[in-house]
Amino acid sequence: MDLRNPEKLEEGPGGWGFARVFLVLGYSLGLVLGIVNLLLERFYRLALGRVAWLNFASCL
Repeated sequence: MDLRNPEKLEEGPGGWGFARVFLVLGYSLGLVLGIVNLLLERFYRLALGRVAWLNFASCL
C-alpha cells in the first residue's frame, strides 16, 4: 500500500471488501435470528400457556 500514490491503493486480504462482507452477513444473520427468536418465543409461550391450561382444567 503506497500512501504517496492514492490511485494505486489496493485492498489486501484484510481490506474493506472482506470487512463489508462480514458486516453485511453478520447484520443479516443477526436480524434473521432475532426475528426467528421472537416468533419462537411467542409460539413457545402460547404452547406453554395451553399446556398449563390443560393441566389446570384436568385437575378440576
